[in-house]
Amino acid sequence: MPDLRSLCGDEAEARRRREGQRRADLSVDGQHVEVKGLSTLNPDTVENKIKHAFTQVDADNAKYPKETHISGKVILLSKHDHVVSEGTIYEKMYAGYLSAKNKGYVTGEVELWINGNVYKFR
Repeated sequence: MPDLRSLCGDEAEARRRREGQRRADLSVDGQHVEVKGLSTLNPDTVENKIKHAFTQVDADNAKYPKETHISGKVILLSKHDHVVSEGTIYEKMYAGYLSAKNKGYVTGEVELWINGNVYKFR
């Protein structure tokens, strides 16, 4: 897996979550980041994970001035290393991303991390 600081910047910090609290997993250079591990290639599940991840990011962003926290990032970690081809993983994850985007759930950046590679969805 890629080193968090080398990919995200020097100001990466893990954040603790209290029970029932909605907040992102990380703060990276002032940007809230939620990390979701995926063990399925079902696009509906990917869409749902993205939706819930941005719910947490947006809840965090609401606590800060819009000038400093206007978007966030979701990182999807594939747990399919070496089981399924990287191209197949990307295609299935991208289908879930497109569905989430079309429904308005995507409010920031989405990245897919597979086998040390990072793909940015647009």
